[in-house]
Amino acid sequence: MPDEGLLQVFQDTARRYDAVANDLAGLAERLALETVAGALPATRTLELRGELNEGWLRTLRIQRVLDASGRVLFDATEGHDDRSVEDAIDETDADYLDLLLDLTGDRHMGLTTLEREPPTPDRGESARGASRLRSSRKPSTMDRGALTPEQLERQHALDRSWAQAQRDLADPAFRAELEASIERLNRSTAQPISGSEFLAQTERAGE
Repeated sequence: MPDEGLLQVFQDTARRYDAVANDLAGLAERLALETVAGALPATRTLELRGELNEGWLRTLRIQRVLDASGRVLFDATEGHDDRSVEDAIDETDADYLDLLLDLTGDRHMGLTTLEREPPTPDRGESARGASRLRSSRKPSTMDRGALTPEQLERQHALDRSWAQAQRDLADPAFRAELEASIERLNRSTAQPISGSEFLAQTERAGE
């Protein structure tokens, strides 16, 4: 059993780490918005998609860029005639969104948005200087300041589990075995069961 003092130090350090990670994630979001706005000044919204690519690695990429009226300024399926816009999108994807994904766990998996607020006229700030972030997301697991020690430890266990899964998926032998297992499942003629039926037949893991 770990020493109580050591456990407390770990928990305090984890909270400080989470606070710094939250700050860094916010900066990455802002830099993503401002980099795109440098090439497309009317940028208001970045529509993002987080997914597993064909190599089983998580990626976060810009799908569309919208202005305040909802007009599409950039669409990843069509590209853009201006090379500087394409370069800004590529820079944002590689330098800021990959980092954001690493910092925020599953917060940006699926479809999410980042929004750039307009300047505040009465403060005389420029559009760049007055940028602030709003998000369509609900509070994520990275917002851990209000978690109890028990909840925090569970979250860290989830993080470790996800990191191990990523390492496993990067192993060609494991991936081949997993894909073969999925294929066997796809060909199976077994009768589907409901979630409650599955749980009823599954023993709870020992404490």
